Amino acid sequence: MKKVILVIFVFSCFIVPFSSLQAGGCLVDPIYKRNNTGEPKIGLYLRDIPCMEGSEILKVLPASEEIELIAYTDGWYKVKDKTGAIGWAGSSLINETSQNTASGKYGSEYFRLGVNKGVDEAERKRMLARTKGYILLQVESKGEAWYVDPETEQRYYMRDGFAAFEIMRNFGLGISNENLAKLQNGDEALKNRLIGKIVLQIEENGEAFYISPQDRGVHYLQNGAEAYRIMREQGLGITNTDLSALSEGSL
Repeated sequence: MKKVILVIFVFSCFIVPFSSLQAGGCLVDPIYKRNNTGEPKIGLYLRDIPCMEGSEILKVLPASEEIELIAYTDGWYKVKDKTGAIGWAGSSLINETSQNTASGKYGSEYFRLGVNKGVDEAERKRMLARTKGYILLQVESKGEAWYVDPETEQRYYMRDGFAAFEIMRNFGLGISNENLAKLQNGDEALKNRLIGKIVLQIEENGEAFYISPQDRGVHYLQNGAEAYRIMREQGLGITNTDLSALSEGSL
């Protein structure tokens, strides 16, 4: 009897609730439009929100039945089945059966760099220069975020809060309290010099601020997680083809 109890206890230590494998992330990342189809790998819960906790199960999607994939956020697809029911399901348990053709959350705001579209090299370089200092979001993929450093003109993958912190540490420029106050008070000449850059308040505790080319605001990056959130909010969508025109750097 003791052996049976021990076996059950050991086995239970390795059990992972199946629901926890379906998806992760709750209402954190932006939602990106999709326009393709897929099939559940197995019978799959359709939920009212993209989250395990606090969500309502609307129905079960049968395995291998074609569904429309109409949006994506971190680990979740928004789907529509053949009955017209709409909800969220874990992306890891869905096979895509057609290519995404959606314009993405940012629609016509993509950078159009003209790669492989007959644009001459001078024009392409001019357009590439426009991305310096921006956070670019890969809307044709899963919304991966990239920071384009104005100095190196390379893109750096902003995977998570830790990566955002590393970007702050590696690319931050020291700024005096006086000049930071000028920025925050709308000194346009100074802002133009620092647009797209990260500055560190060296006369205090090294607080970091991002001068966004998107809204020209001076955003306080309190920590890695907050930096990741703010910099994604300031992101601009870009196609995979156009993103490939920028060389990738490493930290």
